[in-house]
Amino acid sequence: MAPRQASSLRRFARASTAEARGRWREADAPDESTTHVPVGPTYRVASYTVYPSGFHEVDITAKERWCLVVVDAGNGWAIRRGDMCLNIALQWEAERPPSLCDTEFVRRCRYNEHAALLRARRVVDRLEAAGLTFDEYVVDVRRSLSDSDA
Repeated sequence: MAPRQASSLRRFARASTAEARGRWREADAPDESTTHVPVGPTYRVASYTVYPSGFHEVDITAKERWCLVVVDAGNGWAIRRGDMCLNIALQWEAERPPSLCDTEFVRRCRYNEHAALLRARRVVDRLEAAGLTFDEYVVDVRRSLSDSDA
């Protein structure tokens, strides 16, 4: 028997890509029996504290003055230091209660969560309290401690 020659004109029954996707979606679509329902409580972060570099390496009183708090203010995320909030121009403004926030204040002083955390991390090492950054304060305290020991 002579071997059969392969024909380049063979036709296979194939579904188009769109039809195949449609069948897959129908077959694998979640129903009530496969829908994931979380067990137990669901938690949501309401605030973060951003510390300056080297914060945990030193044991100095009043070092919390250089910390920032990123808070879900209800109308966006705010970067706070005491009763002040950081606006988009890197200036401190008096914090307002949500009922007194106009759209201009929200546009200036509220961020999404990710942007607020990034900005707080970038700003925290440049913060000044009594004219000193955190690093300068640590150096001054250590210098005064070494002077008093001598």
